[in-house]
Amino acid sequence: MTKLSIVTCSLLIIINFNANAAECSSFLERHVPTSRFVIHHNGTFTDKVTGLMWSRCFAGMIWKNNNCEGEWLELNWKDTIIQANTSEYAGFTDWRLPNTQETLTLVEYSCYPTINDDLLKFIPPTTHTKIWTSTFYDNNVTWQLDAYNVSLSHNGSLSLAVVDLNYFSLHVRGGNKI
Repeated sequence: MTKLSIVTCSLLIIINFNANAAECSSFLERHVPTSRFVIHHNGTFTDKVTGLMWSRCFAGMIWKNNNCEGEWLELNWKDTIIQANTSEYAGFTDWRLPNTQETLTLVEYSCYPTINDDLLKFIPPTTHTKIWTSTFYDNNVTWQLDAYNVSLSHNGSLSLAVVDLNYFSLHVRGGNKI
């Protein structure tokens, strides 16, 4: 086995074991500093800049004993919107799927996955974490509906996907839509 293969295998093992928590650089300044948010004891946090309240748990999970418990939901875009709009979480029923600009306010470029680990410590255990946004694109060329997603495992990149694919989601409420 070559040195490169050994290093690659070692990195994959490390990434796989640490998939539930973000690893953040201590050398890079935070793009989304924790001081920008108010972390509530009910499993939510509020962005002081946008006024948006976010769930600390991904869709399908509940906040219990300072942890997210349950199973991460991977749903298609339509079912994700329905699930967000009917969600009851932390005593609130007005949750929704965030748009692309709102979702990008959580992207922390100094971490992998690209999320502030003080806000969301319970990342789905996969190396390809993509989350849906409510922003869609009516593709007149292919006659299909696409929607934007944000990849937390690829530097917060924004991409279009066919709405039939299954991705994770975070929910937001209140504030001023961006």
